[in-house]
Amino acid sequence: MTRLLLLASLTACSAGPAAVTVAPVASSSVAPVSLDEHYDDLGCGVFAKGGAAESATALRRCLERTVPKDACASGGSPDLATLELAVSLIDGTGGPADVPRARELLARCFADASVLAVLTHAGTRGSPLDSCDAYAQTTLAMTDCATEHAQSERAWMRRIRHELPSDARPLFDVATAAYEVYARKLGEVTYDRYAGGTARSPAMADEIRSLLHERRVRLQTIRTFVASPVTPEELASARETLRDRLAAAEGAEPEAKQAVAAASHAFLPYRDAEIALYERLHPGSRAAVTLMLGREHAAHLCGTIPP
Repeated sequence: MTRLLLLASLTACSAGPAAVTVAPVASSSVAPVSLDEHYDDLGCGVFAKGGAAESATALRRCLERTVPKDACASGGSPDLATLELAVSLIDGTGGPADVPRARELLARCFADASVLAVLTHAGTRGSPLDSCDAYAQTTLAMTDCATEHAQSERAWMRRIRHELPSDARPLFDVATAAYEVYARKLGEVTYDRYAGGTARSPAMADEIRSLLHERRVRLQTIRTFVASPVTPEELASARETLRDRLAAAEGAEPEAKQAVAAASHAFLPYRDAEIALYERLHPGSRAAVTLMLGREHAAHLCGTIPP
């Protein structure tokens, strides 16, 4: 791609997606779904600060169950749960503070950047570290941290699903499964762009987390969604913009061209499933949702273009 074409594509991306009109979020009359402490498929992150079932005590208990008894027995780097339990013991969140035990947990671990960050925190005893982002500093820990955040987003989605009418839940499930495929394909674009670099795994995991969060925030207002009128000209303009941004994303780097095409292909079944969900809850919203999702996809394609 020539420099002129790349600059043009970046300029086109700078506008970003149009705002979505939503009504104020009404108080829910449905009790939030209970997330049992043994939801092992979602991991302990659902109980962390900002999680779908935030509870410091539940988080501590979950970490105690999860951390391997022989953590770092081979002298390698610790898993994320070991780091998190050590931080919980240092900060005294969810249970008594126990800095000596935290140090003991990490004593046999390789002193990588994440371990050193936690041990430094044990020495300074500064403000509590509420998120793994604060101390996950190795490729492994950063990838696991982003993955944990993604699992927390999935827990939030379970709560959203619980509040939908029962006959809308199958549509929600189909759209959510399709979006998981789409998000992973977009993550693979990032992975391919970082070919040969150590940052590719955490970058891909963080991209997926970001996409899951974006959809979760939008779906939290789905029951109060307001479909604005859409003209044929707006739909035609959106299609043209999408074609331009797909071409720009595919041409930005040859290594990621196939991944961009795969992500764009995965968008189609997700789009159709998401439209069906919105149409069930808001009949007559097809055009507005089509425009909204097309603009979101265009923004996602722009996001794959390296700075």
